[in-house]
Amino acid sequence: MRKLLLVSIFLLAMPLSALAGPKEEAFQVIEQFKKAFDASDVEGVVKLFAPGAIFLGTVSPKLITTTEDINQYFQALKQFMPRSISIEAQSAMVLCDNAVLFAGFDTFSQTKEEP
Repeated sequence: MRKLLLVSIFLLAMPLSALAGPKEEAFQVIEQFKKAFDASDVEGVVKLFAPGAIFLGTVSPKLITTTEDINQYFQALKQFMPRSISIEAQSAMVLCDNAVLFAGFDTFSQTKEEP
């Protein structure tokens, strides 16, 4: 009984992310992305992309394949604030322990002041 109690206490004391699998961790990254996007935090958004990431932005005319291009694409976050994004109909597929394919539809809004 005492051993079971200690294990239970240990599990409760562990951070939730330590119990999460790859899919749950991917959804946590998506939440971090949403917070950084809504805050127009370009650096916060860019750091969520792995080196060598391939990215096709919602309004991008080209496939983005470098961290520099990802940074350049998200510089637009500094314009037309405030902004927000909602991610709907999302799904994730675990490809392996360190790769998850995420897909979903996003809707974003922004404020543009007329001159």
